[in-house]
Amino acid sequence: MPYYRDKAIVLRVRGLRDHDRHYTVFTAEHGKATLLAKGLRKTRSKMSPHMATFGVVEVMIARGKYFDRLAGASLTESHRAILDSLERMAVTQAFFLAVDGLTRKEYPEPRIFNLLNDFLQTLADLPEWALASRTIVFDAAVLKLLDILGHGLELDVCVSCRKKFAFDGNAMNILRGGVECRDCRGGASSPLAGDTIKALRFLRFASLRAAPALRMGQPIRQQVAFFTDILLTSHLEARFDPLRYMSSLQP
Repeated sequence: MPYYRDKAIVLRVRGLRDHDRHYTVFTAEHGKATLLAKGLRKTRSKMSPHMATFGVVEVMIARGKYFDRLAGASLTESHRAILDSLERMAVTQAFFLAVDGLTRKEYPEPRIFNLLNDFLQTLADLPEWALASRTIVFDAAVLKLLDILGHGLELDVCVSCRKKFAFDGNAMNILRGGVECRDCRGGASSPLAGDTIKALRFLRFASLRAAPALRMGQPIRQQVAFFTDILLTSHLEARFDPLRYMSSLQP
């Protein structure tokens, strides 16, 4: 039976029969994979603690005919601050489910693994007083994820006339994938403030760690969150309930 080693981040866990589990992981070199883990629900399992934390795990995977099997696991980087905070856990789980819902299995994409790792580090390092900025980190990560997947917003020119636009009087057309200028905006578009465009550009292109430093008034913050959520759900086939759960935990 062939084996391979890789670094992985656990996106989702599902119980299977009495003592087994299915882990959905995103690996550094092999993309997303579903792993069958025999006996990991037993209290004496040595691998279970390594797979039950928000961190990076070095895994050994055995190729199988129907399912790959988890043959070994060793936690290499843990983020205790996320485990100790319900708010951080909710945001992390929401982003992990977004990655799971938007990606295919066995499609190698190191940029997504690096984004997941940056997301964990950024969220874990946020001081307590800055936890209100946690959803800004989520929005920035979603915008970067959609860029990697080829679903990024057009924020530089009008999606209809392809001309550069002034910052006032524009609208967002999610169906067309970006901003419509004041001359082209139609009934399917939502009004978009100029400062919201600037904020979306910043969150999309700046480093993830810079996202919490962005200062926005409440109306602009609400627009950024609204458009990020609509953009995300428009590319997901199923309802994305973690968005509602995450919002319910906002201070």
